[in-house]
Amino acid sequence: MTKAGSAFLGILGGGGVFLVLLGLGWILYQRLSGDSLPLLLLIGVTSVGAGLYGSWLLGWLIYSGLRASEDESGRQLP
Repeated sequence: MTKAGSAFLGILGGGGVFLVLLGLGWILYQRLSGDSLPLLLLIGVTSVGAGLYGSWLLGWLIYSGLRASEDESGRQLP
């Protein structure tokens, strides 16, 4: 697989993790209190931070895993 294809799949997987964690943060906010601005900011910052870290980690793992199956000249390893 090419670097661009590996990067695309890594970004796609990472974006999915980011959206899931953001959605879970929104659900948590709605369940705890739907009208508190300080709580919204706290949960929002925490969700965005966790989402960014989780998306970076999963994207890196996907990209590295797909790229590890090739040697330096770009040939597929057995």
